[in-house]
Amino acid sequence: MFAGDDPCTATNLSTSNTEFLLFDNSGNSDSGVETPPLGGYLGPDTWFTFTMTSFELTLLIEEGGMTDPAIAIYGGDCNDPIVYYNVSDNNCTGGVSPQLLFDDLTPGEQYYIRVWPQDGSPNGNFGIFLGTVLPTLLDFTTFADASIIEECIELTQEQGFQQGCAWYQVEIDFSQPFTHEMLANFGDKDPSGADGICLVYQSNGPDFCGGTGEGIGAAGMPNSAIFEFDTWQNNNLGDPAEDHASFNINGNMAHPASINGPITLGNIEDGVDHNITFNWDPSGNSYELIFDGNLILSGSYDIINNCFGGSSLAYWGYTASTGGSNNNQIICPIVVEYNPATVSYEEVTICAGESYNGWTESGFYISEEPGSNGCTHQTHTRLTIIEESEPYLLQKYICDGDIFALEGEVFTNEGIYTIYTETELGCDSTIILDLKVIIPTLDILGNDEFNCLIDSITLTIEFDLNYPISDVDFFWQTPNGTLQSDSIIATTPGWYSVNVFIYYEDAFCIVSAETQLYIDNIPPIIDDISDLTILCNTPIDERILVAPENPNSLDFNWYLDNILIGTNDILPVSIEGNYTLEAQDTTNGCITTIDANVFIDDDIPQIEIGYDSLILNCQSIEFVLDPTIFYQGPGNIVWDYNSIFLSNDTTVTVNEPGVYTIGITDANDCTAIDSILISIDTLAPELILEDIIIPCDQTDTLINPITLSINTVADWESPQILNNEITPLINTAGTYSITLTDTTNYCMASGSIIVELLGPSPDISISGDDTLNCIIEFAEIIATTNQNDITFNWFNSVSFLSNEPIINVNTPDIYIVQAFSPTGCSTLDSFEVIEHKIYPTITLESDTIDCDNLKATINAGIINGTIENWVTPDNNDPTSSTIVTDIIGFYTLNTINIETGCTTTDSIEVIDMSNPPVYTFESNTITCSQPNAILNLDISSNYQSVTWTYPNDTSSNELSPEVTIPGNYLLHIEVEGSCDLDTIIEIEIDTISPSYQVEFGIIDCYNEQTNLNLNNVNNTGSIIITSPSNLVFASIENTVTESGIYSINTIGSNGCVTNSNIEILSLISIPEVTIEQDVLVSCNAPNA
Repeated sequence: MFAGDDPCTATNLSTSNTEFLLFDNSGNSDSGVETPPLGGYLGPDTWFTFTMTSFELTLLIEEGGMTDPAIAIYGGDCNDPIVYYNVSDNNCTGGVSPQLLFDDLTPGEQYYIRVWPQDGSPNGNFGIFLGTVLPTLLDFTTFADASIIEECIELTQEQGFQQGCAWYQVEIDFSQPFTHEMLANFGDKDPSGADGICLVYQSNGPDFCGGTGEGIGAAGMPNSAIFEFDTWQNNNLGDPAEDHASFNINGNMAHPASINGPITLGNIEDGVDHNITFNWDPSGNSYELIFDGNLILSGSYDIINNCFGGSSLAYWGYTASTGGSNNNQIICPIVVEYNPATVSYEEVTICAGESYNGWTESGFYISEEPGSNGCTHQTHTRLTIIEESEPYLLQKYICDGDIFALEGEVFTNEGIYTIYTETELGCDSTIILDLKVIIPTLDILGNDEFNCLIDSITLTIEFDLNYPISDVDFFWQTPNGTLQSDSIIATTPGWYSVNVFIYYEDAFCIVSAETQLYIDNIPPIIDDISDLTILCNTPIDERILVAPENPNSLDFNWYLDNILIGTNDILPVSIEGNYTLEAQDTTNGCITTIDANVFIDDDIPQIEIGYDSLILNCQSIEFVLDPTIFYQGPGNIVWDYNSIFLSNDTTVTVNEPGVYTIGITDANDCTAIDSILISIDTLAPELILEDIIIPCDQTDTLINPITLSINTVADWESPQILNNEITPLINTAGTYSITLTDTTNYCMASGSIIVELLGPSPDISISGDDTLNCIIEFAEIIATTNQNDITFNWFNSVSFLSNEPIINVNTPDIYIVQAFSPTGCSTLDSFEVIEHKIYPTITLESDTIDCDNLKATINAGIINGTIENWVTPDNNDPTSSTIVTDIIGFYTLNTINIETGCTTTDSIEVIDMSNPPVYTFESNTITCSQPNAILNLDISSNYQSVTWTYPNDTSSNELSPEVTIPGNYLLHIEVEGSCDLDTIIEIEIDTISPSYQVEFGIIDCYNEQTNLNLNNVNNTGSIIITSPSNLVFASIENTVTESGIYSINTIGSNGCVTNSNIEILSLISIPEVTIEQDVLVSCNAPNA
């Protein structure tokens, strides 16, 4: 896996790990962090982060594809980390992989680990361990029947046909020297134990196993270097009878193809742990295999190119298997004993000119001293040199009147001062003090006096500083309490003060100001005004009221019946009444009020008609003018009409519009006049009426006659009771009659209207399917109303659709329905039908079956859908989005979106691009009749070449060569691509001659015949037995009567011949006898 590319994206490491974690740096880039002092950093780098514990931590790096790793540990912010440790090697063993033990970082703080390939060495994967307890077991991954038991790996149990593989998770680099050491236990079953253990290096991956049984878990494994320890004799592989070891490659376990071996080991199935060591040195491609301290295999072989295809990286581990025979086979990799060296970190600061450990410049230094267990302890020092610095500029602000003390000196005035001192480390230092004095100015602005016009005063602050300082607070002390503001509104006389608090850096200044507010509310003092009596002969210039004199500047206002009638100090008067004078002091706005009465002498004639005007109208067609008159008789009364004499009577009757004036003159020639305006208004109200239709959905309306008359009352005759308003609210159809009377002149107008009520519009309710999808292709939309006899019109965004209440649609749109009542009232409503068709999106990817990949993986990426089913060539109905198959053909995936029911189908073809040669072979056996065997090979597919490798290491490129040597022939068929075929053909030899045992007797006087039998006959095809007289017998059981030499000729099925002769003796010779008398002698009467 990959880790972070920089400190801020670092991968978190737990400090409670018990085993190595595997990471790969090959995909990372340069983080851009400053190059560490050691380790030849050229990039790229991998970053981890961890939190320091309260215990010491161990950090171990295990090289892999990254063959020479270096590390650094950082602290601080991830954007600007500081290096604490920098280790490039193992300070105990001198190895390339750093191992360190540290405990002087701060517990709870976050730190970072940086790993990179040193000096541009090979990059790749590596193992990392961070924890408090050292790991004790290499990190192997087991497969098949293998399992990890404590510090060992049980590859197989005592069971038949098991297979176990275990691979270390970090690849080994064959471009670097290395040693692997292990203990192997092959079980304790010797005659019936099998099959053995292999030490294997292979570049196929960490999840690969080979064949079972005689394959020892490694047979058929390409790209492999196999060091086998075989405990079973397999004649077909050329195994010796004893347990043995050999070096095989690329999954070929036949010994004719072995690179080295086999070499016999004696009995290793003895239940004892056997020590095995493998050494590799890339300088000469040399290898050594040591068994129990004895070098058993060694040599030089280009494993990188011949086994790994040029790659130097390979996974390594162990394989084992059992077949019909078995054993408990266990491998125990020698546990790495980790002995990390200790490191410590310090930060040192010295003055310029001094030294620390001989160092005189700032930097990161590493010193070494002997540590425990023969290791080297490193101290990582960050040295800071305090150079003789430029004078330190110190700017300081104080308040006016304050002091500032520095290095025993006291300063009060603004200026620049030079102070010579020492740092806490004793280094010379110069301070340039720039002392600033804050000088504020403060004043309070605003009126200082309340009066009758001013009952509140706004006080503001005029404030200034000699430096631009914004952090200022204002606090007021007033007769009513404390306020915080830069201005206040005062309503009470008294003392007002403000304190200004000034904050700047570490200076705090206070400045104050105060003011007193007064009050002037004394009104002016004036004399009273005498009352005034006006006679009819009083001169005009004496008919006045005069304001009293006063030394202050005054303004005057004269009032009669609370009406302002003058503003001067002299007021002409002609009306009897009580007059009021307001005298206002212009300096303080205060007012003094006095009254004066004006009287008109009662002897002056007085006349009052009683009205200023009257109006003739439709109700009042004439008026009687009867004025009230007081005068000293005798007197003269005169009425005028529009300045034309009318009458001398006191009372007159008028019916014409105009100005009527009455005048009277008494005996003192005092006169009085009054007049009245008579106007006429007989205009009837204007009345315009229009019939009314109460609109749809409106239950009532106002009758609103059109009239220019404003003062009118109405009298209605109607179908409903009205309150005689001019604009009544009605809710009933019918005829409405109105009489409109003008209340000012009582003239009238009449009219009538017809009111029609249309009624409510239909209420529409629309229901139905609002979504079209792959399940619902037609949506039924239903419109219903709360009225009968309704007419419907349906529209979509394009045209009219239907006048039925129900429509069926298959197009997304907004569908509008208009419902008409019998009175023509209509209602519009709409119903949106949307289309919600989400089709699954399928992405199908598949490998190609070839000789490197015997199975193809089909990956289905599905968006917005789920699997409905697969249709496969083998009809096995898979349900997963990933199929691993070795069957070619089309694989069809049907998907469905559950929400919308929409389906998507896609297919992909699995193609077999492998082209392994297809061949047949007819085996031949070397026999006596056929000393030459033909390697009868028939290849039915295209191929490029054929190579036969004979048991005697000679070779032939003929398709079917003729051979005479028995044994294993290695057949290599070259084809285009990667499907070359390697197999072993065994040519057997059968030259065993027939064998038999001959059983026969003798012919004598008792037995004139005997048996001639062949017993224990082996490998005999035909038998020919020839008697002395050339009689021929062909059976294995014969009865003969002839004595002499018999020839036995046997021919086996393999053409081999065995010839032999036997002799059957005849013991029937008649003894010679001399008879002195004639006696008949016969064999049947020997004693005669």
